[in-house]
Amino acid sequence: MSEPGDKIVVTNSEVATEAQAKAKQINSELSKRREILTADQLVSLISPRARFECDFPDLNAYFFTIDGVLNGRKIAGAMFAGECILIFEDNYMKAADLANRGLRETVKLLHEEYETRDLRLSPVAAGLAMDATGRKAKPGDQLQKLPKLRRLLEHLIGGKPWQW
Repeated sequence: MSEPGDKIVVTNSEVATEAQAKAKQINSELSKRREILTADQLVSLISPRARFECDFPDLNAYFFTIDGVLNGRKIAGAMFAGECILIFEDNYMKAADLANRGLRETVKLLHEEYETRDLRLSPVAAGLAMDATGRKAKPGDQLQKLPKLRRLLEHLIGGKPWQW
């Protein structure tokens, strides 16, 4: 047994597990009364920013939700896909900065996903990827049909004497 004042060593995996358990509890509580954003709504959000919800200083864990304006309506404390933003940092300022940078990067990646979706999913792009090896010679090639061109190429490239 530990005596009062004894230090208990906690590993990172134990801290992460405890923080994730608390995150599940917070997510379940908040999801009942907060708006859940889809990817389309998150991309459409004007001025998205992280909103501080709560922290657990002993775990260095900070929980954030999302604020912004969606279709002219102010959104406060929304959750993307039903999840809070969980940040592990030494202090609140670093955690808030990291949450906001992560939110901006997520929106940027969603924009890239939407902008390139047509290129990746179109049948033309799929056909180009399959036929990217080039044209293969077939029997009855153009050189067989154009004997003058064949002799000219044999002379210029092959070094054979010129013939008509």
